[in-house]
Amino acid sequence: MAQAVTDSDTRAALADALHEIDDAFAARIARAQRSGELSADADPVKLAKLASATLYSLTIHARAGEGRSALEAIADAAVDVICGPPKASRRKTVR
Repeated sequence: MAQAVTDSDTRAALADALHEIDDAFAARIARAQRSGELSADADPVKLAKLASATLYSLTIHARAGEGRSALEAIADAAVDVICGPPKASRRKTVR
């Protein structure tokens, strides 16, 4: 990724990959919206950007050596923001 600053081909490839991730998140969020899992006024594109940003943040925190519980706390907070607070039966803890 550091090469993206100076190499236009690397920058273009990185941009394409980021757009693919954003598009995949947006498609899934839109599907959840259509099925009634998310509010009709939710913005799938904005929520996809948040999901992507969370993904990148998780990689940085993991590389910095943060433990699983800290990473799960970040992920859980993002899910709560994107999907709304958990219902009692929605979240399962996997260890």
